[in-house]
Amino acid sequence: MFENMFDVGGPTGRRGVFSLTACGLLAAAIGSAANADTIQLSYQYVSAGGTLSGVLNHTDYTNTSNADGIQYMATANAVGALASMLPSNIWVACRQLGQSTDFPFNTYNVGLLSNSDIGKPKADLIGQLWAKHYDHNWNNNNAIYVQGFVGGQPANTVENQTALAFIYAIYAIRYNFDGTAGSLTVSNNALSFYQYADTNPSSMALTNAWLADLDLNYAGPLPTLVDLTNDNLQDVIVEIPAPGVAGLLAFTGIVGLRRRR
Repeated sequence: MFENMFDVGGPTGRRGVFSLTACGLLAAAIGSAANADTIQLSYQYVSAGGTLSGVLNHTDYTNTSNADGIQYMATANAVGALASMLPSNIWVACRQLGQSTDFPFNTYNVGLLSNSDIGKPKADLIGQLWAKHYDHNWNNNNAIYVQGFVGGQPANTVENQTALAFIYAIYAIRYNFDGTAGSLTVSNNALSFYQYADTNPSSMALTNAWLADLDLNYAGPLPTLVDLTNDNLQDVIVEIPAPGVAGLLAFTGIVGLRRRR
């Protein structure tokens, strides 16, 4: 169920972030066109992560035999301007409990995370988390999990624990956030989603530290995060680096100029 679910794409930290003005222009420029974009994804492996335990609406999604973390996925047959910005291989983060990825190519819809069903406030918090704490070093070719943990690549290193902390934080925002700072937590007291306190306690502590650092009035730069969704598979998030965003803005600007003329 959580197998191959959690992965992140795009550059690390604040590299690759784009201004709020540019992101706003991007959203306006591609608008409804992004909703029609599609791409095919094929799961390859998890490069950083481990296992987590989670409960949502009284359903236990614990599965210690599957890995969660930073996934490497191949892409094919991109359709649309936004989908075409994604390279042939991407690093993605999952955002949906109870779904898995798959090895065969499957078609996903492509759109901006800020336009997705989670809503802009949650999307902006995930963007802030991404800008502050996403680690480009997670994007590596050393698989820790394909159809089981790979020998010699343990799932309990510091890198893997921090990757899991990042995924916990995305879930806390996705399932717990109700508009208040107090709801930004992962704990056994959370009503919607929690990770057992005795499972990966180091990751949970780091998650809560990162969540406490989020600013509900944040006005700094945010990365351009793209949402890849499939009704039957794990929805994932990937970042478009700033140079790619600039190219897309230039492309959409030319199109807009032609239309005005």
